[in-house]
Amino acid sequence: MSNGKYCNQWTINSHKEKVEKTSGKQRPYLIAYTDTIINAARFEDGDKKMTGNTFMVWMWLLCNKEGSQIDYSPKYIAQTLGISEDSAKKAKTLLVEFGYLVPASDDNPFIYNFYDTPQPKKKKVAKVKIQIPVRYFKDDNDEYQPLTYDELAAQVRAEDSTASEVTVNSIWCSGLTSLE
Repeated sequence: MSNGKYCNQWTINSHKEKVEKTSGKQRPYLIAYTDTIINAARFEDGDKKMTGNTFMVWMWLLCNKEGSQIDYSPKYIAQTLGISEDSAKKAKTLLVEFGYLVPASDDNPFIYNFYDTPQPKKKKVAKVKIQIPVRYFKDDNDEYQPLTYDELAAQVRAEDSTASEVTVNSIWCSGLTSLE
């Protein structure tokens, strides 16, 4: 799955600080605070640092106009910046780890937002699978069958038409020593 016309291509939405132009000067192609560029060049995250190739990719992304959409293909970046495709892929991975590229949503792994300064990392929320305990009932053949709470409640309602609400705490199967 890809967003653009090249394989392994991601869409990146650019989000940068607005830099005020000084009067009387023609607008340069790249507008960024000097500290932003210096901090990116010196960026370290544990044992990982902003390398030359990653910094070049960061600068290339920084050169794009605020709010623009950039089609990021490792092949195109490699050709444009004179680096290998592997370096372009690694740079994208590192920029994600460093917080300069942030997934735009959890739904699409091919769309990222670029920020000129690292963004705080979101805490991952653990997904917990909740299983409702299965209860057993003895059927007509003297075999134990699984029964969920909803099924049990439906059975009780069916057997007792006056039951409007059913509360189940537990069911004990008499004579049963183990269940697999």
